[in-house]
Amino acid sequence: MRFISNENEKNIVIEIAGDFNIQSFNYFKDFKRSILEILQKNKKGLIIDISKVKYIDSAGIGVLLMLHNRAYAENRDFCLSNVPDTIIRIFKIIKVYRIFEYHADSDVICRG
Repeated sequence: MRFISNENEKNIVIEIAGDFNIQSFNYFKDFKRSILEILQKNKKGLIIDISKVKYIDSAGIGVLLMLHNRAYAENRDFCLSNVPDTIIRIFKIIKVYRIFEYHADSDVICRG
């Protein structure tokens, strides 16, 4: 797992690549700490681009839910972009699909 963060006028865009799973647990700590530091620095919306995620498990989904809840608590926009169909199917199976807002690309303004 690796990630890149970029900012545009309205949002922070986090691009995640690779396997987003429990095997990346040590990296999750760094990832969460880095994202939370970015969020503390400004009040922009948060877009998570997962177009390059090959696999996600409950640990990865838990991180996405934690970021969603954090954004919601701070009245900040949050959405997922470029979500592969395989991950959409997983979200639907485990009943978290309706929690997130989705967009086809990361050049959007999320509603929250």
